[in-house]
Amino acid sequence: MHLQPCGHVIVVDFYNKKVKLLNKSYNVSSHIDVSGVPCDICQITSSEVAVPLSDEGVQFISVSNGQLVNGRKLHLPHYALGIAHHQGALYITSGNALYHYNMTGTLVKKLYEDTGGSTAVFRCALSPDGERIFVTILSNHKLLTLAKDGGLLSTFTDSDLQQPRGLHVTPDGHVLVCAAGSNTVIQVDHEGKRSWRL
Repeated sequence: MHLQPCGHVIVVDFYNKKVKLLNKSYNVSSHIDVSGVPCDICQITSSEVAVPLSDEGVQFISVSNGQLVNGRKLHLPHYALGIAHHQGALYITSGNALYHYNMTGTLVKKLYEDTGGSTAVFRCALSPDGERIFVTILSNHKLLTLAKDGGLLSTFTDSDLQQPRGLHVTPDGHVLVCAAGSNTVIQVDHEGKRSWRL
């Protein structure tokens, strides 16, 4: 996660249960041990990120004087695997559902559910305007495009989309999906319908 305008890079270290701050040379300049497995990361402000910690909720972490600092923590009644943020709304995947929360941790709505496996609803990302939610369905090798109220807009499947794990939407709306099973990165259009191999 590259924080603008301060230029810091923050990464999660899944295996060592750490969140790390990298300097301009990409060397670790600060780190924090976290209580759960850091599964994803999203930017909240220019100096704050939110990190889902599997069964330990969501940890907010900020950069202050070149150091990482733990902030508040949201305790949730489900796993937290993927996370996205837009204008005070948090979107969190649990493995079998996508939830919309506010910033205080109050559930607004369960937007989508798939009981096909514990890692079905894996990652989520938002269009720049917040009107579309992109969701990877890991076990069924799909990319869903949902309206912000949870309505299904499109389902994308492709032979090169095997176990889609990574998901990112660029500031200009390009959707990038990293598929671990097929070792591919696919660019999908903003409607989640057409693709290009990268």
